[in-house]
Parts: sequence; C-alpha cells; structure tokens
Amino acid sequence: MSAPLLAQTLGGDLFFAFISAIAFATILAVVAGLTISASTSFAHDFWTILLSPSIMKGDAVFPLENPGIVSIPLGFLGAVIGALTGREPEAEEKFTELNVRANTGLGAEKAVAH
Repeated sequence: MSAPLLAQTLGGDLFFAFISAIAFATILAVVAGLTISASTSFAHDFWTILLSPSIMKGDAVFPLENPGIVSIPLGFLGAVIGALTGREPEAEEKFTELNVRANTGLGAEKAVAH
C-alpha cells in the first residue's frame, strides 16, 4: 500500500491510478499462474499415476490417444453444473445494477468521442 500512496503524493491522481493498475495486473497474473501451475501439476500426477499405460502392466484405464476427447466435454459439463447449482440471490439482485453500470460506461465513452 505504500507504493500507491507514494505515487499519489508525488504524482497526483493520474500516477496513483497508473500504479494501482499495475499492482492489480500483477496480482491477476500471479493468481492465474498459480492456478495454471496447480491444474497442470494435478493433471500430470493424475495421468501418470492412474491412467498411464506404462505404469499399468495391462490395458490402460484410459485407452484413447487424445485425452481432450473426454476432458473438454467434462470441463464444459462441470462448468454448466457449477453455474446451475451455485446461484446466489445477492448476485442475481446486483445483475441489473452491474448491467446499467456497464451500459452507462459504454454510452459515456461514445459521448466523449465527439
């Protein structure tokens, strides 16, 4: 928090916004990297221990050469199930407010362009 406050003191609101945007982008990049790393690690361990033909002495549990044939539809199915079962009343109440804010921002951008 010291870097944004120092930026605001030395450079004003514009520099404060710039430093805050950089901090936010950095946090997003770190979280995305950790998520990708964790999912890759899990997929590697799952494939090597459970599904790999070299580990198992007979037929593999997963005989397909392209695992995307099964994993992509399963991912979509999981996303749909999560979206249908994870409804929150507060999120649905705030949807119209967020929609108005998004549309107002789009309209303001076009008005400034004149």
